[in-house]
Amino acid sequence: MKLFNAIAAAAVIGASFIAPNPVEARNGWMFMGHSDGDPVYWRSKGCRGNLCQVEINHANNQYPQWINCSTWQSSFKNRPWTDLMPGSAGEYRAKQVCR
Repeated sequence: MKLFNAIAAAAVIGASFIAPNPVEARNGWMFMGHSDGDPVYWRSKGCRGNLCQVEINHANNQYPQWINCSTWQSSFKNRPWTDLMPGSAGEYRAKQVCR
């Protein structure tokens, strides 16, 4: 059992050197994926208490998203608050900024 634990610990430590930390993006922008054939990027704009703001860049249009870390909801400009769905891009962003 000790050997297994040692191997698992070594794998975790090794992976931490290989996998880039998305919070350490060189200019703040992080690649999220593609939507309608265009790349989607996002970056954190900071937090005030439980509210965090991120900026999303899609097709060279930038727009803000607010994340409520205490209720696990998000909102875009002039839109109602909605729940962050498991496995969604919004949940991923929330996990990064709500630490």
